[in-house]
Amino acid sequence: MYNTNKIKAKLASYSPTLKPSQHDAAVALILREQSNQIELLLIERAIIPGDPWSGQLAFPGGRVAITDNNLCSTAIRETAEETGIILNEQMLIGRLDDETGNLIEVQVACFVFIVENKSKVVLSNEVKDLFWCSLDKVCNPALKKTYTIESRPVPAIDILGHERPLLWGLTYRFVNNLSSLLKLPPSNTE
Repeated sequence: MYNTNKIKAKLASYSPTLKPSQHDAAVALILREQSNQIELLLIERAIIPGDPWSGQLAFPGGRVAITDNNLCSTAIRETAEETGIILNEQMLIGRLDDETGNLIEVQVACFVFIVENKSKVVLSNEVKDLFWCSLDKVCNPALKKTYTIESRPVPAIDILGHERPLLWGLTYRFVNNLSSLLKLPPSNTE
């Protein structure tokens, strides 16, 4: 079973694969310790015409703005705008491998943060819902299956149940990267 200290140690010794070209976006993978387990923050994006990520499960984040000092500041700014959660670089514990979208060519950086339980939430109009999910559940290999999404088979996780969005795409790949790095056991084992 992982706790925040073990996760910090794993990420401190990890050298992520960073893509050398220009990044388009950055996201925040946010963790917290709650009731002796680690939870991961996910958002359900609102359905907005013209937004290719409408209605999907994701991490808070978005496009790089010319006013951002760096990619981490993009993730911090976008998280505040979308969720009201205020992050800072002292909460940053590491970075995962960069990923590039398959359907839309977008290069995304993923920064991992740990927050206290009392983070105030104010959702923007870009976010339909926000929820915390057990890291053990999200990383459970038994929940990973192939689903048909947008007319093609893709690996995904059904976290929310019937007729709710699946966790897939870039967010799925970031979760897999974290799971592999931590070598998390299925949720029914210690």
